[in-house]
Order: sequence, then C-alpha cells, then structure tokens
Amino acid sequence: MFPRFKGGSLFERMFVDDDLRTHVQTIIVCSILTLVSGVMCLINILGGAEIMALSTGLFALLSLFSLLITVISGTHAFASAAMAIGVLVLFISFLYDGGVNGFSPIWICLLPPTGMFFFGIRKGTAISTFMLAIVVGLLWTPLARLLPYAYSKTFLIRFPIVYMSCFAIAYALEYYRHHTQRMLEESNRKLEAMSQVDQLTGIINRRGFDRRLTEAWNYALRTQGALSLLMIDIDYFKRYNDHYGHLAGDTVLIRTAKAISGVISRKTDTVARWGGEEFAVLLPYADPRGAGNVALAVREAVDRLNIPHKKTLLPRQILTVSIGAASIRPSGEKSPLELVALADQILYAAKNNGRDRIETDFISD
Repeated sequence: MFPRFKGGSLFERMFVDDDLRTHVQTIIVCSILTLVSGVMCLINILGGAEIMALSTGLFALLSLFSLLITVISGTHAFASAAMAIGVLVLFISFLYDGGVNGFSPIWICLLPPTGMFFFGIRKGTAISTFMLAIVVGLLWTPLARLLPYAYSKTFLIRFPIVYMSCFAIAYALEYYRHHTQRMLEESNRKLEAMSQVDQLTGIINRRGFDRRLTEAWNYALRTQGALSLLMIDIDYFKRYNDHYGHLAGDTVLIRTAKAISGVISRKTDTVARWGGEEFAVLLPYADPRGAGNVALAVREAVDRLNIPHKKTLLPRQILTVSIGAASIRPSGEKSPLELVALADQILYAAKNNGRDRIETDFISD
C-alpha cells in the first residue's frame, strides 16, 4: 500500500519525503472525494438532477478507480493526473449548472488545496490560476449569458474573495512545509558531514573514509582504473605521549594531519584519521609508482615538522612515520577490504623492518 522507506514513523517520514507524503495524501484525498462525490450523486438522483447525478457519479467512480490503482500499484502518478482532470471537469460542470441557490461554484474553492496536495507549489499554483481564469471568463464576461443559471452580484463579489483566501492559505501551508523541510534537510546534511569529520584533527574520520572508499572502489571498478591506499603510523607515539603528555600528543596529531593534507593536491584524494595515531590516504587513479611518490612526499613532510622525540628508539630523535602503500585494480572478485587488509599488512611489515620507512605492494589481476 505504501512505498518502502526506512527510518522513523510514517508521519515523520511523510514530513521529510515528498514522494511518500504525496502518496499518502493521494490515498486520503481519493478516499474523501470518493465518499463525498458518491453522497452527492445519491442526493442529485433523489433530487431529480440527472446531469449533476451523472457527473458526480462518474467522478465518484474515477476517484474510486484512482484510489485502487494507488493502493495496488504503490504509485500515485495515475491518480494525480486523473484526479486533476476529473476535478477540473467536475468543477466546470458545477459552474455551468449553478446547483442549488448558486452554491455549487463554492466547490471550486477546493481546487487550490487539492492542487497543492497533489502537485506542490508550482504546479498547484498554475492549476489554481488556470481554474480562476476559467471562472472569471465564465462569470465576468459576455460568456456568462451562455450559462443557464444567473449568479447574483453578491455571489460574484464574494466568490473571488473566498477563492483567493483558499489559495493563499493552501499556498502558505505548502510553502511553510517546503521551507521547514529544506531547513531539516540542510540540518541533516550538516549533521551527516559533522559525523564524518574527526573533531581533533579536522580531517575525515573512519566513518567518512569507509564511505569514500566504497565510492572510489565502485568508480575504479567501472573505469577499470587503479586504486591505492596509504596506511600511515606515527612511530613510537605511545612513548611520545607518555613522556610529553596527552596535550602534546594531540598537538602532534593535528600537525601530522595538516602535514599529510598539505601533500595531497587532488580533490579526488582523501586524507583520514584511521584511529589513534594512524592515518589513511586514499588515492584513486594512482598506480603503485604514484602511490610510492605520494608516500615519500608524506614522509618528507612529517620530517620537515622536525618535532623532537627523545623517547624514540630510532637513530633520528625526531617524530617519524612508517607507511604501507598498497595498490589494486578492482574487479568483481575483489572487495575494498582486500585493499585495506593489504595496506595494513604492508604497514605492519614496515614497522617490523625498522620503522621510519615506506613499504609498497600491488595486488595483480
């Protein structure tokens, strides 16, 4: 009956999802119009108004058919088009016939909210304006002589005021909903972006990296291009933290992140904090040679920081990094986890082989 949408209650999802909201509104409006037009058909039959009974009866069947199509198919496109045409024809019929004491044209005032419900602000406004032009043409021009019913001057003055009031209210409600929805979507985008940024270093965090990795992998899979990953570890960072303190350790992480980011110039590349003192650099389109060049540039950038590290077990008494550079050409038989696992293994080898060095490897086809 309803399209499948994840997260939150039906009401919450309707508030933020235009398609679901329109689908639910279509079901509700079709149900109401089926009931109302059915009752009006019976009243007209009992009152001997054959033309009105026929028009309202046909509209009741159209509303019921649209309701069934919407429920069975799970889409509202047919109902939206059918009901727009049906409402337009029915309202013109009301206008032409006049009804009881000239009251039927008041039904035309339901068109603005109905149009807004089905089509939103732009199309709803266009439909409402078009209908108003028809009403003006039939009631305030010489064409009025063709109508079998003569409307009073009081009604001719009252009707446009009522119609425009209905339109203004429907427009305001729809505009407020759209404005609120845009604000909510913008807030969600900001929250989503914040959730993917490491608060200490200001670069992408592990969650953001996983998303970028999936996107880069899928693109490389389509283009048959290479994909490289650098895993970077600060050598003997725990000993640095224990000796200089955690605040100094945080400063080192921030400066290291900036140094690595300063090396990366392509917008497609991603620098992320993998966790703790480890960083990751994702390099789409980079082959093993290109990955090695970037790894060397990263190592040199960290060296240029010249941060003293008296507790390191390496000959140079400054902060250094070990880097594992892995490259792969994605295929349907491989997965992004293989690239991550390989880069992690290579980093482990670099640390075992003395640290302050770069190791590379490539997964061939």
